Amino acid sequence: MRKFLLPALLCCAVLLSSSCTTFYLGRVVVWNAPTNQEYDRFPVRSIANGPTIFQFEQDPAAERRFLESLESIRYTCGQQPRIAQLESLLKNTGTTAFIVIRDDVILYERYFRGYNRDSFNTSASVSKSIVSALVGIVIGDGLINSIDEPIVRYLPELEGKGVENITIRHLLTMSSGLKHTWGLTPWHDLVRSYYKPDLRRVALRVRVVEEPDRHYNYNNCHTQLLGIILERVTGGSVSKYLERKIWIPLGMEYPASWCLDSRKHGFEQMMAGLNARAIDYAKFGRLYLNGGAWEGREIVPAQWIRRTTEPVPALEAIPDFYATEEDEVAAAYFAGDGYYSHHWWGYQTGPGSYDFFALGILGQFIYVCPESRVIIIRMAEDWGAVDWWPAIFRQLAVNLKE
Repeated sequence: MRKFLLPALLCCAVLLSSSCTTFYLGRVVVWNAPTNQEYDRFPVRSIANGPTIFQFEQDPAAERRFLESLESIRYTCGQQPRIAQLESLLKNTGTTAFIVIRDDVILYERYFRGYNRDSFNTSASVSKSIVSALVGIVIGDGLINSIDEPIVRYLPELEGKGVENITIRHLLTMSSGLKHTWGLTPWHDLVRSYYKPDLRRVALRVRVVEEPDRHYNYNNCHTQLLGIILERVTGGSVSKYLERKIWIPLGMEYPASWCLDSRKHGFEQMMAGLNARAIDYAKFGRLYLNGGAWEGREIVPAQWIRRTTEPVPALEAIPDFYATEEDEVAAAYFAGDGYYSHHWWGYQTGPGSYDFFALGILGQFIYVCPESRVIIIRMAEDWGAVDWWPAIFRQLAVNLKE
């Protein structure tokens, strides 16, 4: 199929007169699928770290006890049960980095496929959860009053386009009612919202197809609209706000970067383009594990952490709220104890107990288990032959519970 699609797209690029359109189609044809190294394809904006570096503890005895207590990993592939040793599983599933931390002690830190601690990993949609944190911070700073405010208050160019009932909360919970088409061809919204060289324009050309709070509909433009709002209320780029509010205060070990839609427009790929090292993603997990506090200082309001990582009862009660989810594994997740909150995924592990995680398309994860005080990081070039990685993470977290 692809061998026929490629020439067709090239013909389209020649026939269309717009250089912007040709540039976009060239990206789709040449680059095709997202990778774990998007910083080599897109222009980036740098994010500096500070002079003070936070280091997790190294405890060889604790690591040895973890490895000795680790039983074979049970998982499914194509809904068929499988068993494997952890390291063997990681080596054979496209994993580039895997870190397990409990109570600030590194119990397991391994790198694969030529990666090491200072290797960049593009986060994909893990970025969405980081954008969620930034929204919480601007609310704490008083730059936004509430996520129940209508988005037209910050995006007045959308007035008269039927979006007056859409709030910031609707963007965060993927429940806005905005149109979004899935598919891998250039005219699908999924591809347009990733490869277009002017993502602000893409986001601001959204169209309403139903009232808010009817259905969950995962849509990159939600995060891009949040990014535009963040730019406007902070008066600068989202990268620099992240640098000032999170990257430096958390003592990140390395600088980071954020992919841009193009040099001309200079807008971060809000939904996907943060590039960082695995050990620094773990610090973001620690921030959330500790309720938004870092070494006695509030970075993200604790109330925001709770609100955005736990289920939203009003949405969970809506009949067929997740009916738009077509992926079989994701549908099964939502049919069980899984939910989507404010740009965070999670599932109920007991009465009033939740694990939550940021998730990227290639199987990138920041997984947090408050019950066991565990953070698990997986970075990857590929999802691998595993149906659902959080089930594996849950096994590891339960194994570490006292």
